Amino acid sequence: MRIRSLPSLALPLRVAAGAVLLALCLGSTCSQTVMTSSFRDPTQHDVAVRYEGLKGQICAVMVWSDEKTRIDLPLLAYDLANEVQNRIIDEGQMRLKSPTVAGAVFPETGRRVSRFYLDYPDSQFQPATDVALRLGIDGLTRVIHIEIQDFATRSDESPDLFKGTASVKLRVIEIAGDSAKVAYEDAITAAFPHGSPIGLMGADNVDDAMIYRETIGMLGIEIAKRFYPRVMD
Repeated sequence: MRIRSLPSLALPLRVAAGAVLLALCLGSTCSQTVMTSSFRDPTQHDVAVRYEGLKGQICAVMVWSDEKTRIDLPLLAYDLANEVQNRIIDEGQMRLKSPTVAGAVFPETGRRVSRFYLDYPDSQFQPATDVALRLGIDGLTRVIHIEIQDFATRSDESPDLFKGTASVKLRVIEIAGDSAKVAYEDAITAAFPHGSPIGLMGADNVDDAMIYRETIGMLGIEIAKRFYPRVMD
């Protein structure tokens, strides 16, 4: 079964011409509307940063998953680690220029750091704080540790429907010398498509791979935004 195709976006010629004339006649009004929409909505408000301790720190992102997840989705931990790290760098430092992450440095990719669990199987059974001390990254002071608790690309309602769901445990580990402590933790969930309780039917552009990518993207956003201020309705 396939998703119904969307109606054609092509407008009849006379409607398109009318739209152009209307835009020309109301040019000044449209311009004013665009300028007005660029200002912040007064109903929006700032959401406080959940953790502010990344500024100026040497950081790493590390993702843990259980054995079943590693077998079923062997790249999930690596893909999520890179997604979160890139979100913090790109959206937190470059686009938003947030002071809460200014100067934070990630000397290793999230993928490479997360491989530690594969390279050292005994670390799977150690506390995250102990593993953080073993990473061997010079000057490391912060570890964003993510424990995958659930990840799926099919709906609970029916295996024929596509619905991405994910839940993780987020911990930020602060390292000082030979000691490490959990300074912040949070339970985070994400879903794709957002707001769809059932899911999507399969189509040429809707499959497990697409749902996988989009769910990782949504989860990456939910995790990364804990570290810099944002605006919410």
